[in-house]
Amino acid sequence: MVPVLWICGPPGVGKSVVGWELHRRAGGAYVDIDQLGICYPDPAGDHGRYRMKARNLAEFVANARAEGAQCVVVSGIADPNGIEPIPGAALTVCRLRADREVLRERYLGRGDRPEHVDQVLREADDLDANEVGDVCVDTTGLSVAEVVQRVEASVGEWASPPRVVWFCGTTGVGKSAVGFAYYLRLLGTGVRAGFVDVGQVGFGVGERTRTSNLVAVWRTYREAGARVLVVVGPYVDVFPEVTVYRLEAPRENLAERIRQRAMGENWSEPGDPLVGRSEDELTAVVDEAVVEADKLKSIGVAVDTSGRTVEEVAGSLPL
Repeated sequence: MVPVLWICGPPGVGKSVVGWELHRRAGGAYVDIDQLGICYPDPAGDHGRYRMKARNLAEFVANARAEGAQCVVVSGIADPNGIEPIPGAALTVCRLRADREVLRERYLGRGDRPEHVDQVLREADDLDANEVGDVCVDTTGLSVAEVVQRVEASVGEWASPPRVVWFCGTTGVGKSAVGFAYYLRLLGTGVRAGFVDVGQVGFGVGERTRTSNLVAVWRTYREAGARVLVVVGPYVDVFPEVTVYRLEAPRENLAERIRQRAMGENWSEPGDPLVGRSEDELTAVVDEAVVEADKLKSIGVAVDTSGRTVEEVAGSLPL
C-alpha cells in the first residue's frame, strides 16, 4: 500500500499550489489529476471524465509504487458524489473550500472566463453539501503557507505506512473493551482507522482461516483509506510491523470481570463462552486465565489494568 493524499476542491480554491507544496515537503510522486483526463468529448456515461481520471490515477499510483515512491500527492477536482478507493493505495482525501465571494474573487483573479463563475460556485456548493473528503480545510482569509500548515495538521502522518495496534491478554482482562476505547480515541483525532476482534472472524473455522480473514479485512480497510488497524484477541505473528499491548490484571480483578461477562453486564459478544456458566465453572475459568496470563508474559508491552477504568487504560497509551 502506498499512501496517497488527494487535495480536492472547486476551481480557484488553491488545489494545485497547495498540493505542490505538500509534495515538495513529503517527497514521493505528484500528479494533477486534471492532466489525466484531457480527452474530449466526454465518454458516454462519464460526464466530467471522473471514471477516466480515476482509472488513469490508479495506473499512475501503481507505476509510482513500482518505481519506489513512498507516497503520492494528487491535486485536482473530484467527483462531487464521492471518491472511490484506489487499488493498492491508502487514500486520504482533503477538500479545500472557501466562502463564495472569496472563491469568486480568486477564480476571476486568475484570468478565467467570468461566464463560468456561477458553475464554479455550484460545484463548490455540491462539494460542501456532499461533504466530500475525509477532512476539510477552509482556506478563506489564509495564505498558501497557512493552508498547507492546516492541511498537515488535519491529515496527520498521512505519508507514514499504515500501522497495526494489537491488544492481547488472558481471558477477562478487558482486551475488547480497552481496544475499542482506544479505537474511538483514534477516530476522535480525525484518523481513519479500522477495528477487528479476532474471535469474531473465526467462528466455525480453523486458526489458519481466521488469520487469513484478519489479513483480508485489513486489506479492505487499507483500500478504504484506513491508516491504523486496532486488533483485539489472541496475538498471532501475521503482520510485519505491529505494536502489541498485553493487558494484565491480578486474579481478583480477573475473577470480577469474568463474572460480569457471565452475567451479561458488558457488551454481549456473540458466542461468548462465559455466558450461562455455573459458579464452579467460572472459578475454573479464572484459574485457567491466571495460568494463561503467565504464559503470555513474553508477548508485547505489559499494561497494568488493575484499579483502572477502561477509559483510563486506553487513554494512557500513545495514539
